Amino acid sequence: MVKILNIMLAKGRGGLETMALTYHHALSEISPNVTNLGHDDGQLKDQGRFVKVKAQSDLDFWAALQIKMALKSADLAFTHGNRAAGLSLMFAGKDNHKIIPVVHNFRYKSHLKWASQAIAVSKSVEAALRRDHPHLNVHLIENFLPLIAHDLKTYNQVPPHIGVLGRLHKNKGFDRLITALAALKSEGHQFSLSIAGTGPEESSLRNLVRNSDLERETEFLGWLEDPAPYLRSLDLFVLPSRTEPFGIVLLEAMAAGSPVMASGIEGPLDLLSGKNIGIIIQSDNDSTFTEALTNDLRSYLINPSALLPMAKRAQETVLKHYDMKAGVRALKAIVNAKSPLA
Repeated sequence: MVKILNIMLAKGRGGLETMALTYHHALSEISPNVTNLGHDDGQLKDQGRFVKVKAQSDLDFWAALQIKMALKSADLAFTHGNRAAGLSLMFAGKDNHKIIPVVHNFRYKSHLKWASQAIAVSKSVEAALRRDHPHLNVHLIENFLPLIAHDLKTYNQVPPHIGVLGRLHKNKGFDRLITALAALKSEGHQFSLSIAGTGPEESSLRNLVRNSDLERETEFLGWLEDPAPYLRSLDLFVLPSRTEPFGIVLLEAMAAGSPVMASGIEGPLDLLSGKNIGIIIQSDNDSTFTEALTNDLRSYLINPSALLPMAKRAQETVLKHYDMKAGVRALKAIVNAKSPLA
């Protein structure tokens, strides 16, 4: 029986935390012996076997020793986030071959010099890992979720309901969407806007909405435990990120049947390019992005029903390639290769 650790030390509610929870469910389909290590207020605390590891910093030696002890009786350990990977590898020594960091973004990770292999969650992250860490054996397992198909829309609301979801952070580019919609309102276009999520930029985004005369059109929804009903309610989901290694929320929106529009960068390009399943906002740099987004939104608001066939193709694509079955298959190949019985 393969003994697996699933390690995620953060207590947030973002994409990384969502994927750590998803990995727990996928790994539990492969082996009945999965133990989660993490923060006692994190996503993993109520999932099966759980060991509290409350790391105070990236150099928390006590947390590193806790992980080292757990590794001794494990066959494999999947880590999520820089802190989890760094502390797991810090004292692993001869057990470092058991550790497989799941790499969710492009930021340089010095601790990977101790790793022998890693999982990249997108083609863009895979390319960055192969460039910056050529010694690594890199597995590509694109993010996956327990996706459920929902009925596709046959009509749009009047006015169209546009939405975003994610951490309210500068990198997510919600300010760019607000600015673009303010310009379109001044042209006489009508719409409603919902912003779901929490984060450090909430106050500045609320100020921008107020200063852009969009208070009547805009609603801040806060954190949503279950985003599916919200995503199903949208006529258009927009991902205006400045950086986006993958874009889990795009999968959720497409499975929910919502047409999507996303920045032509990194992860969204991997998901959407060449498939005719979403609108890619083409822009060479940040300064021209808002203009490109405004133009794409204007075209949408003039003829919103034009994107409904695209939503159907998008839903079919994500259910085929990014659901739990795909993730379990890919992880099973790694686990079987490392199994003591293999």
